Amino acid sequence: MDETQSSLTHVHDFAFTEVRYVRLTGMPATQYGLNIWELELYGYTLDCEGAVEAGRDGSATVAATLAPADAETSFSVASMDESVVTIAGEARVDADGRVEADLDTHEPGATQVLLHHSRGDEVASCDVVVSADTARIDELVERANGLDSTLYTSDSWRPVLPALEAAKIVLATPGAAQQSVDDAAERLAAALDGLAKRDDEPGAEAPSAPRDVTASATAGAVHVEWSAPEDDGGATVTAYEVTAGDRVVEVDGGVLSADAAGFEPGTYAVSVRARNAAGWSDPSEEVTVDVSEDGQVAPTITVKGSLRVGGAIVVTGAGFEPDTEYTLELRSTPQRLGAVATDGEGRFALSTTIADGAEPGEHTIVAILDGEDIASARIQIAAAQPGDGSGDGDGGDAGGDGWLPSTGGDTAWVPWAVGGAVLLLLAGTAAMLIRRRRATD
Repeated sequence: MDETQSSLTHVHDFAFTEVRYVRLTGMPATQYGLNIWELELYGYTLDCEGAVEAGRDGSATVAATLAPADAETSFSVASMDESVVTIAGEARVDADGRVEADLDTHEPGATQVLLHHSRGDEVASCDVVVSADTARIDELVERANGLDSTLYTSDSWRPVLPALEAAKIVLATPGAAQQSVDDAAERLAAALDGLAKRDDEPGAEAPSAPRDVTASATAGAVHVEWSAPEDDGGATVTAYEVTAGDRVVEVDGGVLSADAAGFEPGTYAVSVRARNAAGWSDPSEEVTVDVSEDGQVAPTITVKGSLRVGGAIVVTGAGFEPDTEYTLELRSTPQRLGAVATDGEGRFALSTTIADGAEPGEHTIVAILDGEDIASARIQIAAAQPGDGSGDGDGGDAGGDGWLPSTGGDTAWVPWAVGGAVLLLLAGTAAMLIRRRRATD
């Protein structure tokens, strides 16, 4: 404290201390013109050491720190929710100012325990979380995470994802009630018990190998197309796996083309195999493709939606000429899907429906400019579901959910662009699983 007068300067030094309250008592000025002040400095700080987490029907200890330390003081303790925790005995304080109180835990939940200092107004509110028993829901979530959705019918798989998400939310919620955990576990268990495999018929066998495999390349990328197996083995084909050199691309069973980028110049072997509920087919006959350093990047078409007669789909494109109008057609028997205009970056999107008159089987969606085929996407269209006159857009058994990447030009080959990461995103490759695999002889 510094005090300056015209004739005298007083300097008062006080030892450092933690102070919460200061009381000053003054006396009227005396005949000598002096004021006499009394300063009383007192107070403490009381802070919890952190949140406490414990299991139900057990014990725990809540702790706080008192400064300055005072081993002779005492504390009162109270629980804000005695259905979660109750106080087991009196609080204790040691010479270092550490305050502890023992608790008994009960029902899962979150609450606070209050520690009140008897020599002051300090109150510490310490968080306490009592966790529910999550052993069963943990096991169910692990089981659901390990499932392959392509092996199950769309109708039976549909309840699994929301039930799984709800279970994960409950697990991530501190102090979730046991009833909430149990309810989420029951919903997830019911969804998993209701799963039905696609065409899970006795005697189903792995399909025959895909046919008519072709591969083309440009700008360090490879594009592969094929036809569906002649024999599906008695069960729906749910996925295809394309191997090009040391790269492996897996796409949905309704897609008949795939792309991979990042190839060095050279010659690569390419093969395709198919999967149904019974397993993988043998690989197709290998074809080879030569990758060169140069080459013009071709535009890309992708398809999303319900790949069945009457199904609603979204056709998107990237890498086309900017600000240009194209016509989209569905072939074999040409059916006009509509006209689209690209934006300034050469992209477009068209929402449309696969006509009721379309024949189930292999088809191609083509982008046309001035009578010339510019790019194409090869797809497999399934028959309409009974009672479903128009597609519901959920992906269906044939098309699956997600982006269905395919590219092409006059030869139905459309590579990935240089700067492949951007085009991968534009092409919607979220439905494509791309992984590395060691090249085999």
